[in-house]
Amino acid sequence: MEALSDPKRERLRFESFVLEEFQNGRCTAHVQFGWERGAIFEGEAEGISTMEGELRAAAHATLQAFEAATDGSLLLELVGVKAVRVFDTWVVIAAARGENDGEALRLTGSFTCEEEGEVAKGAVMALMNATNRVLTGSFES
Repeated sequence: MEALSDPKRERLRFESFVLEEFQNGRCTAHVQFGWERGAIFEGEAEGISTMEGELRAAAHATLQAFEAATDGSLLLELVGVKAVRVFDTWVVIAAARGENDGEALRLTGSFTCEEEGEVAKGAVMALMNATNRVLTGSFES
């Protein structure tokens, strides 16, 4: 049990994701992450209400929250995010690049979604999977 309280093992955890769609063809993605010590980090981004636009908005909101969680020490740029139909399910793949303490990063992650309506949230989870080890290291004391 002691390993769970080790600050080197603390991770951001997913709290919530909300995608608002508007009649003007736009959308806003809101994402929220928590940290074991009680801090909450949020991101918000706008996009077009298409699958691609919603994926990008969700991804940009996620990267915004990651930047807030690391006090700007981890800067990531979205390379791309895509949802593909594989067999009978959706797979969201996300890629980001950036720098952490002078080290160049190229990160990719994926997330499986059961339904098409979950792919925007899948972008959030794919980026979490891509950055998991890097973000864990950003919280070291």
